[in-house]
Amino acid sequence: MESAHLARRIARALAAATATALLLPASAATAADPNNDELRAEVYVVPTGTPAPSVDELRDGSGTARLEKAAKAAAGPMTALETVGPAAEYAPKTNTPSATPAFSAPTATPAAAARLTYPAPARSMSLDECKLNLKGGAPFYVKSRFAACTGKGIGVTFWKDRKPVGTSFLNFYIRGSVVKDTDRQIRFGYDVADFKVTGKPPTSGQMFRINYQMTKIWPESTKVKNGGNMPRGRSFDDLRRMKPAHFLHTAYVDAGHGSGSADLVQAVYAPTIKVELPKPYIGGGTSQFPLLAPKWDAAKHLKNGKGKGNPALRGAASFSYIPTLHYSTKAGAPEKGVAEHLKKAFTDPKATKPVNAKKDIPGNDLRRPLHRLLDGDRKKENRKISIPQCVRYWGKNYTQGGKFECDEFPFASTYEGAAQPKYDRKAMKDNFSVMPVVAKENGDAGTLLLSFYAQYRILDGADDAFIVKID
Repeated sequence: MESAHLARRIARALAAATATALLLPASAATAADPNNDELRAEVYVVPTGTPAPSVDELRDGSGTARLEKAAKAAAGPMTALETVGPAAEYAPKTNTPSATPAFSAPTATPAAAARLTYPAPARSMSLDECKLNLKGGAPFYVKSRFAACTGKGIGVTFWKDRKPVGTSFLNFYIRGSVVKDTDRQIRFGYDVADFKVTGKPPTSGQMFRINYQMTKIWPESTKVKNGGNMPRGRSFDDLRRMKPAHFLHTAYVDAGHGSGSADLVQAVYAPTIKVELPKPYIGGGTSQFPLLAPKWDAAKHLKNGKGKGNPALRGAASFSYIPTLHYSTKAGAPEKGVAEHLKKAFTDPKATKPVNAKKDIPGNDLRRPLHRLLDGDRKKENRKISIPQCVRYWGKNYTQGGKFECDEFPFASTYEGAAQPKYDRKAMKDNFSVMPVVAKENGDAGTLLLSFYAQYRILDGADDAFIVKID
């Protein structure tokens, strides 16, 4: 996997060198007749929630200075740090993770033979929730890999004879969601809100036109079925009169168009909004949204692998975001022993077994995630190397008659497992941890891991990933 992944990364990086330049929006666009300085307008693309300056603030220069600073911030990285796959290399990433919701404890099913299940992921979010989590200038809110949002503010300042006439401000929000776990349709809800007008700007002729097509898709031959009620264009005043100003774009891809055994289709969704100014103002500007990363798969090992007899309906949609597996060390947590082991592996890896003074175990950082492994033979190789280490350090009777089992991390079901150096010459030897843990807790942790894989549609290989956090 590692060598093939490296080759794909190099190819994508070369392609991204050209694409990135097209993704970054201008901080502000001046619209004026070059032969007539009497009328002038400036378009600012800013983070949502940026306050509109008053006419007095424009007059004394403080308002323009604040807008220029906000526009510079909005022109920053266009990709969420959690993004994985080719979309992760299409444009610069943020340096900090997007906000994620609090972890819910695992539960048991009500069936007679109760079975632990990992908490189901969020599949929707309200507009208020999106607004709250974009507050402060955040470009993304990744609630789960089935619900994410982004947004931008657009403000225009109007001038006559170098004196401010007024401003028009509004915010665009896009909420992406996959409603059902067998759904190949992704819903992109567009909301236009937070209208603000100062002074007397000519808003009736100020137009907004949205280009909502997929910016990039792999494989390139993939056909997307678009639906919804997206408008060709709306004026500022038209949008402000709508209650609410809400539009829907749906994107659907049939199974059978993807690549590899998972029939995987990956894409970049980065809509643009063209701002057209009222006459006699000329020009305008185009705002680029931060990119979302939709994907579709039809992996046979995941839910809806057969499409209920219809091959085109197999699989489901999601977003290419790295999810987090949470384990808890709290009293009563079914996976407590494993969580305590992993906590030590993350916080004091050099104190774990086997001994390795340079040990630096991955899996706790978005920049060093884990990748799911389906190859049964390689899983056996991982255990073949890890289990003898329990015997080596705790003796042949470490199981105490079956009460304990040898827990290993990274998991045997990941490419980063104990046998990684056998398949990747660059991988560090003995960069894993083992510890005997109570057998039931080890089994429950494994059950939760499998449930997590299923709930979050974790695919095999380099184009998907996950991390682990200990609560």
